[in-house]
Amino acid sequence: MKKTENQMLVIFGASGDLTARKLVPALYNLFEAGQLPEHFVVLGTSRSDMTDEDFRNRTVLESAYLKDKLKKKNEEGIRKFADIFYYHDLGKSYDVDYESLRERVGDLNKEKGTQGNIMYYLSTPPTLYETIAKNLADSGLSARIMGGSA
Repeated sequence: MKKTENQMLVIFGASGDLTARKLVPALYNLFEAGQLPEHFVVLGTSRSDMTDEDFRNRTVLESAYLKDKLKKKNEEGIRKFADIFYYHDLGKSYDVDYESLRERVGDLNKEKGTQGNIMYYLSTPPTLYETIAKNLADSGLSARIMGGSA
């Protein structure tokens, strides 16, 4: 089976229930099965004031949805999974300039070797889809990003 290319998954609405309840456990299953690429990063973004470590704690280390799966695993493996998660605060609205998000994506891409392969997951209400898509396009985030701080 062909291994998936290195990539970054950017989740809009990452502080919400869907991410913690469904997306992160699904990613953990892929991680456990060795199905994630060697260089894989999850960048969560939303309107919540969190750090990378806060996001890791919330979605992985202290997650009620992963508790049963993680209790039998060693600390090193759990930490390795948690360390693929990063967070970027958009501020008070999804309808903002995404330049700081573009810089964060570019920096992570360069640092983590995701080769400009970026997927966007909108874990938001459908009413925000158009706004997010427009801002991604306006900031150049809908094109392949190869370097840092593009």
